[in-house]
Parts: sequence; C-alpha cells; structure tokens
Amino acid sequence: MSPFLKKKPKESPQFSEIGTKTNFEGELFSKVDVILKGKVKGKIESGAKFVTESNGFIEGEISSKISIISGNLTGNLKSEEVILESGSSLEGSINYKKLVVKKRAFIYGKLKNDILRNQ
Repeated sequence: MSPFLKKKPKESPQFSEIGTKTNFEGELFSKVDVILKGKVKGKIESGAKFVTESNGFIEGEISSKISIISGNLTGNLKSEEVILESGSSLEGSINYKKLVVKKRAFIYGKLKNDILRNQ
C-alpha cells in the first residue's frame, strides 16, 4: 500500500486571511471568517466574522454577521454586531443591530440601527 494513502487529508482553514504584505482590489465572498492584515479596495462579504487588525485598511464595502475593526475602514459597513476597537477609524456609514465603540475609536459618518428592516 502506498504511504500517501495512509495519510489523512489536511483540513482547510476555517478563515480566509489577507496578509500584511498583500494589496487586494476587487470582490471577496467567503462563508468563513475573513481576517484583514493588509490593504483592500473593493467589497468583502463574509457569512461569518470580518476582522481587521490594527495595520489593516479597507476602502469599500463590508457585509458580515460580526465585524471587529481594529484598523481603518473608509466606506460602508453592514453587520449584525460591530465592535470598533481602540485606535480604529471608520469613515462612512455603519448599519448594525449591536454596536460597541471602545475608547479612542473614531467614527466619521452615519450610524443606522435598522439592519433587521433591510433584510
């Protein structure tokens, strides 16, 4: 028997990551968590969680169940639960069901608490 047949197939990761040295332009659709460490210009839709780390930057639109923003977002965010971490910056609009804004997080734009009415 071949030794390759004895090995179990590797499981795919339960998240998609855009790394620190990555610049992405376009649309990304994911059923799993999306972690942003680099730069994105475009649209991201996650059926789970969207996370931007402190060095992450996005210009565009985000749609997810849960969004945790530690970096910078210029554009529109639609999420059931939004957490803006200390040091984060959002310029645009947020459509949410639950919003948490930590100290030293900055919002320049509109807040809409009507996500359930738009579904």
